[in-house]
Amino acid sequence: MRAAVCKSGLLPAELLETAKKINSTRKASPIQLLDFSGKLTQRQLSAAEKMALDSIEAGCAVSSRPEIEFLLFLACTPHVKKAAEVAGIKNNRRFIVAVFGNGEKMLEKACGEIGAEVVGKIRAESESDFDEIERMALSRISG
Repeated sequence: MRAAVCKSGLLPAELLETAKKINSTRKASPIQLLDFSGKLTQRQLSAAEKMALDSIEAGCAVSSRPEIEFLLFLACTPHVKKAAEVAGIKNNRRFIVAVFGNGEKMLEKACGEIGAEVVGKIRAESESDFDEIERMALSRISG
């Protein structure tokens, strides 16, 4: 998972539509646009990516689309609409572009394709990472 803090002159709905078009035309390295609250870390994003891919491979995913499954794990909900409200992009001034895989060039390409300018990096880790990752994993257990 590669991610960066970005900004754009496009509205959030336009950015989402562009990302959706890109994701529909390529199988590898899907793009997801996220709210930048300053709380997410690279470790959390990578954990959500792994959980999303593992759940799809195991056949227990809510969505067959990795970028949607990823968003569901980050938001700790099985509901797409709620996940978009909780973790999805909210404004065009500061948001996160996340790209599956490890290619830095894929991140640069994705930002260019959606019309975003990189303005910062995601923190590598925080003290709350393990609690947040555990919360993501436990969000799939029905009680």
